[in-house]
Amino acid sequence: MNASSSDPSARRLLPVLGVVSLSGVLAVALACGGDASAPATTAKEASAAAPTEAAPVVPAEPGPALLVTQAHFKVVGGKPTPLPAKLSILRAGPAGFTREDLEDPEANVFHKAMPFDDGILTIGAEAAPKPATLKHWTRQDGAWVGKTLWSRAWDGARFNRFRDVEVGDVDGDGADEVVIATHDRG
Repeated sequence: MNASSSDPSARRLLPVLGVVSLSGVLAVALACGGDASAPATTAKEASAAAPTEAAPVVPAEPGPALLVTQAHFKVVGGKPTPLPAKLSILRAGPAGFTREDLEDPEANVFHKAMPFDDGILTIGAEAAPKPATLKHWTRQDGAWVGKTLWSRAWDGARFNRFRDVEVGDVDGDGADEVVIATHDRG
């Protein structure tokens, strides 16, 4: 069975605790050229000239995309407060990039997202006592819907989190496993 199989029930979840995560860092840098002799624009002029943000255009068919996981915050009473976990899905098109955001109110950060079984697999974290989650997201009626495949909370943990996930045939039996890594107490 390969990672694109449509039968996720045939996979086994293998939690690996106490393993240092081999997390990757993805940096995307975009540079813009400009004319140094052009007159400066004030913030008010730039704000007036800025286009309004349109609703994302979601392609009818799946295609190449960049998945950007993140935590975002708002300041409440002078302190940063986490908001729901956010995944931005960026797709290149004829008019440039489009962005679609997916949020999970059951987590405050996605540590990783990856294509999986006609959808997206995410691992999320949350402050204890809420559990860390492994979810499979699919589009249903034009919206992203998450199904929790596995969750875990650790006794005494301040945070419950999964740090990394990979899919592959770990034990050589021809079937893919989902392997989750974290560190002491999530």
